[in-house]
Amino acid sequence: MQLKQKRGKAGFFALGINFFSDKAGDAKLKSSQGGLSVAYHIRTGQNSIIGAGLSGGLGQRSIDPGGLQWGEQYDGGGYNRQLPTGESLTAQSFTFLDMGLGGVWHYNSNSGDQNVVANQSTQATLGFGYFHVTRPTYTFLGAEEQLYAILVLSGNARFALGEGNTAIVPSFQYSKQGPSLEFMLGAMLRYVLTPTSKVTGINKGSAISLGPVLRTKDAVAIAALIEFGHMAVAFSYDLNTSDLLKASNGKGAFELALRFVDPNPFNNKARSRD
Repeated sequence: MQLKQKRGKAGFFALGINFFSDKAGDAKLKSSQGGLSVAYHIRTGQNSIIGAGLSGGLGQRSIDPGGLQWGEQYDGGGYNRQLPTGESLTAQSFTFLDMGLGGVWHYNSNSGDQNVVANQSTQATLGFGYFHVTRPTYTFLGAEEQLYAILVLSGNARFALGEGNTAIVPSFQYSKQGPSLEFMLGAMLRYVLTPTSKVTGINKGSAISLGPVLRTKDAVAIAALIEFGHMAVAFSYDLNTSDLLKASNGKGAFELALRFVDPNPFNNKARSRD
């Protein structure tokens, strides 16, 4: 959320809040994390800005070992729950502090334009993030196991198809965490259902997007995004394409995302990113 820009100042502050929760597997492994972000943006021209920010928050992980079976619990004839596991879980939950930093460059061909209501302006965004700066301890076993820091490079763009309401929105994300790499490519088709009302402001603008997202050497997902004024809701479902397919039996996972942005991204008068 962009904070009010002071008159005569080229830059402005912005604040953000995020929360994530996930539970998976027989052990009901749950990961929850929430935090705050603060950033400062500087306008580098009529149509572009650069910004840098910091984030920080708390995370928690928990596990229910009662749903797990261990090799030590097989007595030669079968599984015996009464046998000791041979494992030493020092804690079934733990909390950790997490911090990150990042930067962004954004371009919007119609940024600041008060006289034109464009359904699809040309946009581009490039950013980087460096997360888990504090290398938090991340284990249930009491060992000195620390979470690797993550470097993330990302970008997206929007190109109108002709003068109509349709645009193509390509995107990418590259992540490196310790020895692990991940690369994702996506392309969504976006259609503006209702543009903003230039005079009355009654219509806040709405759009729908649909397209595939590829996680190389691992999975492919189909994603849908519905935008209405400040709010947006997204759905996705992914399927394995890697050797994990043998274990997942082709079953993927549903994901739901909710987003709130201020000012209204359909308003060309917005000073921040659209």
